Amino acid sequence: MSKTVLQVLLGLALCAMLAAAWLYLGPFWEALSPDGNSYAITWRSGMAFLLLLVVTQWGSLMAFRRHVALQVFVGLALCAVFASVLLHSAFCFSWERHLPDGTFIVGWKSDVLFLLLAAITQGVSFLAFRLIRRDPPKPPTGTVASQVRS
Repeated sequence: MSKTVLQVLLGLALCAMLAAAWLYLGPFWEALSPDGNSYAITWRSGMAFLLLLVVTQWGSLMAFRRHVALQVFVGLALCAVFASVLLHSAFCFSWERHLPDGTFIVGWKSDVLFLLLAAITQGVSFLAFRLIRRDPPKPPTGTVASQVRS
């Protein structure tokens, strides 16, 4: 595939993951619907999605320019795997305040936790690629006689 197609696909993958996280955690820019169970989606959500699309495409372009697109993609995949495991575990949302009826409101603590999860998985990905690409040690230079004297 061409580089441009890969850039667009990485940008769309970034956008889809962030949009899913925002919608799952609740769009903070929207008010709750009158029944209090969901968010009312308005033009602000459309503008936020367009802004997210532009930012993620720009991020993809920068990742390809700096030759770190593969590291970013692996970090996103790790983040998705760990987030999925976390969301399907018994520990899920135990950090949020639960109401007496057993429900809870997803708040800023969840946003911070998933932001930290994304940062940690990106760091692990970059560290792993750095360790993998480490150059092999170079043989010593000089003659055998100079090495024996040293």
